[in-house]
Amino acid sequence: MSLFDSTPSSQKADVKPISFLLADLNTGTNPTELTLYVRPEELTHTSPARQSVQQTLGGAWGDVFGAGVDTINISGNTGWRQGADAKDGVQRFLDLKSTVLDQWIVQRAAAYKLGRDPSKVQLWFVDTLDQFAGVVIPGQVVLRRSKSRPLLLQYQIPLTVVSDKIGSYDSSPAILSADEKQSLGLTSLLDSINSITKFMKGISSWINSTILAPVQAFTAATTKVFNAVKAAVSATLGIGKSLMNVASSLALAGANIFNTISAVMQLPGQIMAQVMALSSAYTNVFCLLKNAISVKNMYQDYSPLFGASNCSSTSGGSPLSVYRDVNPFYKVVPGAGTSAVTLTTSAQSSLASLSKTDPVLAPMSATELAAHVSAVNDGMAVAA
Repeated sequence: MSLFDSTPSSQKADVKPISFLLADLNTGTNPTELTLYVRPEELTHTSPARQSVQQTLGGAWGDVFGAGVDTINISGNTGWRQGADAKDGVQRFLDLKSTVLDQWIVQRAAAYKLGRDPSKVQLWFVDTLDQFAGVVIPGQVVLRRSKSRPLLLQYQIPLTVVSDKIGSYDSSPAILSADEKQSLGLTSLLDSINSITKFMKGISSWINSTILAPVQAFTAATTKVFNAVKAAVSATLGIGKSLMNVASSLALAGANIFNTISAVMQLPGQIMAQVMALSSAYTNVFCLLKNAISVKNMYQDYSPLFGASNCSSTSGGSPLSVYRDVNPFYKVVPGAGTSAVTLTTSAQSSLASLSKTDPVLAPMSATELAAHVSAVNDGMAVAA
């Protein structure tokens, strides 16, 4: 018997099944499995290369960036007779749509609401006939009915393959807790404060005398404010929103100040690099204050108020209030307190101008920049 007379391996649906599995790696429960009762009439698996060919007068050249994203398209029907699974074609189609699309969407939404990673809810496509398995994303589930095949529910499902490793997922980047994010933010904030001090010393002898003194005073004041924020966070104190708002405005103004200096002044390349490094440091502080360092809400304890007024403790179970002989509202309502940073009206106006200026399309002149920076310095008081 020759090689060509050998019998090929079986390709029947019960021997080489094609299945979908819906798994939630957050819970570790067994995945929901759905095996296609009837083999798809058409299955197309496309494996592209990431390439771009450029044609020129002198010939052609191509950029190749490796393998692209695979796509799979299956179409067929779910039969019509009731089989060994006690289901007919209609119920099999409903089960197929529920597993491939409906439940995949519902379980991802539920994972998000519970604070879990929705990317761990995965749809697996296992094709034992073509020896392929991977994590897929369904594009849509199309139902087609035709009078030429009135008993059959025909489907078409395009799939995008996001991974060929079942049971794993892309963990970039790691999800940090609020405390871990804040700790890393404080480290970055300290680095930016040190950078502002270091680079300011390096450019002092090159800056126009008109704006040198105001800018030096501004950087000194802003580093005090940023250190006040850092100290409050490190001491786990409640950071006032007013302090955070002023610090954010100062950081944005600082970035615009040094971007304006680089735009309106002729500086050597090495000094220009240090000016841009100052702008980058202020930009980093602004992003940290917005994204990494949060304002902690402090809730006042009002439980001693029970029993402070007539009949308020007569239901039983409440001790005598420590405020029973005084006006409780003057004792428990927080006072205005003192802010770490105060700004006069003119300083607020100049700070707003510095924060909103466009150093590229409409940069301030050196004189105007110096006037606004001086107004902020004169009208800003930072508590020691």
